[in-house]
Amino acid sequence: MELYNTAASFSPSARDELRGQLVCYARSVISDDWRTMRSSEQNALVQRWIDASAATIGSVDVEGGKQTFAYEHWVITNAARAEARRGRFSEAMRIVPPPLWLFVVLGGLLTVTYMCFYSDSGERFVVQALMIGSVTAIVTASLLVVHFLDSPLRDRP
Repeated sequence: MELYNTAASFSPSARDELRGQLVCYARSVISDDWRTMRSSEQNALVQRWIDASAATIGSVDVEGGKQTFAYEHWVITNAARAEARRGRFSEAMRIVPPPLWLFVVLGGLLTVTYMCFYSDSGERFVVQALMIGSVTAIVTASLLVVHFLDSPLRDRP
């Protein structure tokens, strides 16, 4: 939105072209970029709109102090936008490698199995079931939280 408002300082043709490119960029991020980030890929359509706006701002004739300030503001704000996109992309990538999942799940299964062998035949069944059930629930909840945090852009509640 800040770039959209900054474009108002340029000539009408440059303003309209930049604003149109920004709208198309935003639409492509919302409809395409977030979807492709799920598979840890960069979106070519979004990159085309970034390149188009860079070419347009590079061809703008800057006249006067107001346009010079707007041009500098555009460059700074556009750099912040690019950094935010890099941040979104890095956060979309999976952080837990598949071999680590094997050890995490195996550790959870070993913990639950240990609790089963820890049971005492002298204790009531309800006490043993609560002890094993609570450990199983904590291990399962922990695995689900790690899975949820490892894949932030999935379509699920």
